[in-house]
Amino acid sequence: MIKKGEYMKSKVLTLRIAIIISVLSLLASIIIYFSNCESNILSFVFTITSGIFSGTIVSVFIYIAEYSTERRSSLENYYIISNSFLNNFLKIKYLEERDEYYILADYEKYIVFKDCKYLGDISDKYINAVKFYKLENVLEDKAASELDQKLIDLKNKVEIVIDKYLEFDIVKYGDNEFAYGLIYFFFRQKRKRELYKKIHSPQKDMLRKIKDTNFHFREYKNAKNGNLHVMLDYIFKLQSNIFSVESNEQNNYDIISNTFCEEIYEELEKFRAKIYGQEPIEREKFIVEAIYRNESALE
Repeated sequence: MIKKGEYMKSKVLTLRIAIIISVLSLLASIIIYFSNCESNILSFVFTITSGIFSGTIVSVFIYIAEYSTERRSSLENYYIISNSFLNNFLKIKYLEERDEYYILADYEKYIVFKDCKYLGDISDKYINAVKFYKLENVLEDKAASELDQKLIDLKNKVEIVIDKYLEFDIVKYGDNEFAYGLIYFFFRQKRKRELYKKIHSPQKDMLRKIKDTNFHFREYKNAKNGNLHVMLDYIFKLQSNIFSVESNEQNNYDIISNTFCEEIYEELEKFRAKIYGQEPIEREKFIVEAIYRNESALE
C-alpha cells in the first residue's frame, strides 16, 4: 500500500518506467520493421512490441495528467501550510534596544545585592541610574521610588515580549515537514532543494532558536530574582534575526519591520506564482511600529 507521503514520488517513478518501456518498444518496432529479414518470428515480435508501445504511450499521457494534478496539489498544500505557519512569527513583540534598559538592569542588581559583602561596593550601578535620569538633586527616597517604577515598567515590557516567545513552546513543525515530504519533481530536484533553503529551513531554524532560548526565559520567569541583564541579551539576539530598524533622522523616529517574515513571504509568493504561472505580487513591508526617540522609553 502506498503511503500518502510517497504518492507523488510513485507517480514520477511510474511515469518514468512507462516512458522507458514505450521508447524501448518503439525502437524495437522500428528496427524490426526496417530490417531486411522476413520471418514469422520477427512478425510476431513486431506485433508484440508495437502493441506494447501502443499501450504504454496511452499510459504515459494518463500518468502525465495524474502527475500534474498531484504535483499541483502537493505544491498548493505546502504553500498553504507554510504561509499559515509564518503568521506565528508576526505575533512576536519588539523591544527597542536602549542603553537605558541595561542601566536599569544594573540598578536591579544593586537592589538585590547591595548588602552582599562578597561583591564589594556596587553603588556605582545606583549612581549611574541616578545620573542617567538626572535625579542628582532629588531626595534619595524619591529618586529610588522613581527608579523602582521605571524598573517595574521595563520588567513588564520584557515579560510581554518573553510571553510571546514562550507561545512557541506549543508550535510544531510536523505539518510543514510532512507537506515538504510530499513534494517530488519529475525533473530538477534542485528546485526542491531551493525550496528547502529559502523557505523550509529558515522557518525551521528560527523555531529551533526560539525554543532553545525559551529554556532561559522559563528559568527567568520561575526565578525570584531573574537576571534581567541576560534576558535583554537573549531578546536582542533573537530580534537581530527577525527585525530591522530603519532610522528617520529628520523626524527623529525609527521604523521597525519584521524582515524575517518579509523575506520568507517574498519567497513564498515567488513559489505561489510559479505554481499558477503568474507574476509575483509585491506587498508592503511588515512594519511593526514606529518608535520616537524620546529621552526615555519608560516615560
